Amino acid sequence: MGSTAPSLVTTSTTTADARVTGPDETFMLVEALAGVETPIQMGWVFSDDPGESAVDDIHARLAASPVHRRIAVTRMPFARHRWVPAGPPEPVRLDLDPVAPEQVSRWFADHLDGTSVRPTQGHSWHVATAPTSDGGRVVSVLASHVVCDGSGLRRALLTDRDAAHAAASAGSRGRIRDDLRDAGGQLVAAARAVARLVGAAAASVRTGADGTDDGPVVVELDRPSPVPSPPGSSAVQGDPPVQHLLVTLDADAFAARAAARGGTANSLFCALVGGVAQRAGIPEGDTTAICIAVNRRAGDDDARANASGGVWIRTRGGLDGPVDLAGIRAQTRRALTEYTERGAEMSADNVQPVVRLLPSRVVLALTGLIPAPHTTVSNLGAVEPELLRMGGQTAHVQFTRAAVRGMSADDRRRRCRPGLLAWLTVHGDTATMAVCGVDPDRFGTPGALRDHVEAELVAWDLPHAVL
Repeated sequence: MGSTAPSLVTTSTTTADARVTGPDETFMLVEALAGVETPIQMGWVFSDDPGESAVDDIHARLAASPVHRRIAVTRMPFARHRWVPAGPPEPVRLDLDPVAPEQVSRWFADHLDGTSVRPTQGHSWHVATAPTSDGGRVVSVLASHVVCDGSGLRRALLTDRDAAHAAASAGSRGRIRDDLRDAGGQLVAAARAVARLVGAAAASVRTGADGTDDGPVVVELDRPSPVPSPPGSSAVQGDPPVQHLLVTLDADAFAARAAARGGTANSLFCALVGGVAQRAGIPEGDTTAICIAVNRRAGDDDARANASGGVWIRTRGGLDGPVDLAGIRAQTRRALTEYTERGAEMSADNVQPVVRLLPSRVVLALTGLIPAPHTTVSNLGAVEPELLRMGGQTAHVQFTRAAVRGMSADDRRRRCRPGLLAWLTVHGDTATMAVCGVDPDRFGTPGALRDHVEAELVAWDLPHAVL
């Protein structure tokens, strides 16, 4: 459950780490080893045109922020790569042809799918805009997940230019001596990580011997599980692309529906996306695993590029319609509390120093053994008024989402899990849900993702419109 970014950041006492580390390194490794890009997209739809100059201001903010940097690859074995300032940014892509209302979603998807943002190649972000045929404007910002997460990108867009420039310029380019020192430190970190893993394994054995079940609680639902559809039953042909969908909802109706079922907007969001996963036949049994993204950013001065984690909840029974949300709400609270108390112990950062020493083929093989949820949800919360406004105009639609690029359908079948991703933002009286169908068998046919999402929203009696 992501929290909102600060309204306007003007100073920062903590600069970004000059070394690529933590989640940044994870995304970089996936990109380098498997050729998979994970861009983040923020989009705005304006009824009244704020003008191209307002988009130029967004571009200038990003050019002065920590998002505007690239990765300098070190040649020293075991040393981490370094962040360095990027060169001149690519200009704003100004599309002159007006976009018709029914083509707005397609325009955003084209920018998301067709523009490369790779920090190892010096291109970490990109901005595009176009007028709409009804007198408004669409604006899209892409950024590599290597350089920021969703809250990090929001922070960059809200930060005062001078403060952003100071943060982006901070850090050292490093020298051979620094690389040697870092390589030695990583060997020590790897030894410590092995000790943590051994300790965790021993603790797990002790827990099992005591007969204590410390595993995740399964939320029992008051609906029978739907009969799962076998994969490939929709006559998928060729190499279908990743599917995207944008849906707007009435924010008040959304909150009221959640409260009426004993939940919150977040627990209703989990139920909706879990229901879409069930309708698509992603869970093959009666248990659905949902990963909830968690913002680990520690206040306004936390300048980490990526500061996200996640907790899991599991449900048993049908989510393909209204259910009592109290159990989902309680289990989410329990998982978040445990994550807060044991976050450092549970963090993947603890094993990263070991992974860094392994051959590429071994790393790729190990990723296939990691358990994955059936879906991941990211509730980004309320959008700041400052982020909605450009050039004196306020967007009536604003969304954040990510994508998976660079993988064929066969690659996605083997390596890309979960097969369904979703994000939720709230702005004014509107909530925008962005959904990404990665699984080529469940979402490979035209309209499959939209049909499943709309069926779930109708079952919950939620007024909505597909963008």
